[in-house]
Amino acid sequence: MNSARLHELTLEFFADSNIAFKSVDSPAFHRFVKFVSSAAEKALPNRKALSRRILATYAADAAQMNEDSIRSVQATTGGRYTLLSDGWENTSKQHILGAQLNLFGSILLLGAFECGSRGDGLAAAEARFTGECGLVAWSPTTLAPVPELARYWHVVGPTSYFLSAFAHQINLLVKDTVTSGFKSTFEVALGVVKALNTSTSKRLPRLRDVMERLYGQSWALYRMGTTRWNSMQSMCASLLRVRYALALFVLEFRAYPDFPQPLLALTRDYFWSQCIEAELLVRPLVFASLQRDQTSLADAVLSYLNIYIGFDKSSCRHELIPVIEKRWSSIEQPLALLAFVLHPTMFQLFGQLNSNTCLTNHNALCNIAVLYWHKLINNEPKRLRGEMSKWLRGRLYPKE
Repeated sequence: MNSARLHELTLEFFADSNIAFKSVDSPAFHRFVKFVSSAAEKALPNRKALSRRILATYAADAAQMNEDSIRSVQATTGGRYTLLSDGWENTSKQHILGAQLNLFGSILLLGAFECGSRGDGLAAAEARFTGECGLVAWSPTTLAPVPELARYWHVVGPTSYFLSAFAHQINLLVKDTVTSGFKSTFEVALGVVKALNTSTSKRLPRLRDVMERLYGQSWALYRMGTTRWNSMQSMCASLLRVRYALALFVLEFRAYPDFPQPLLALTRDYFWSQCIEAELLVRPLVFASLQRDQTSLADAVLSYLNIYIGFDKSSCRHELIPVIEKRWSSIEQPLALLAFVLHPTMFQLFGQLNSNTCLTNHNALCNIAVLYWHKLINNEPKRLRGEMSKWLRGRLYPKE
């Protein structure tokens, strides 16, 4: 019996299944393993060994493999790491900073570090890895103030660069949408869901009976979370999915003396039309998918473009357009546009946009490319301006 291999597989099984390590000592688990192999049952580790010594050993091996992998990619490509960090507060009221390195889809988890009173947890994260970092994607929180981080990184990495985490920005954009054009609609929808879901012994069973009669099955109504703004779309979609069952429910039970007043909104066509428009408007924000490993800055710019187009078609465009323009103005637009035009796929879309603004004309983009070359690479760009001009005119590479 290969005990080391058994320990590794046992650890993987408990980790992948989200099962507590104490279950390895349970009689039922031992009976199952003994049925498969008596030798394996005798070689099983106990909870203390599995959760401490074995876990620490394989965690160190996995971390070393990830570090070797990302260093290999860096040595092969000459690329520069992206450091992604974000902070949170745990149940013990400690401020923790999580950090990871990313390079062309290869990820290295640096760990979780105490922020300290100066918000300098990122310094501890950098000490975990001595490679040169390039762009720094930073998720803004009050746990790690920008000035402290900027001063630190100016010393350890003068060519480092700070960017906000765009997935977090999209989530905040959903929040802004909730509190602007469709605020009253979402308040009514939240009141409807709350009135039904809190009455688990009366109104909710009645609604389920109506669904069973109408659709042959019942569905849940999702409530919008306090800080999970993306759940707003789920709430509206869950109401729209059973719209006719809700209308029938109101017709059957509205005469009852304890019928909640918020549910009368389900009989108004205006509420449903606003709910449909709000769900369609928020859907692109929810499915922006900016938390993928392969997401680039160009993808973030494209998401903003698609969201703007959707807002511009909305009946509440006068309230929503300033919302996205406020978020867009907080981005370093020259760098974002440079990433967009240099992306081989996005560049085709860029050709369809207005190229006569102060940032999107060819001469400005060439200047932007030279500027960031000096800032991030810190040497002479040589033929960069001419090659950038050819790229913008589609003449850098011969057409097939």
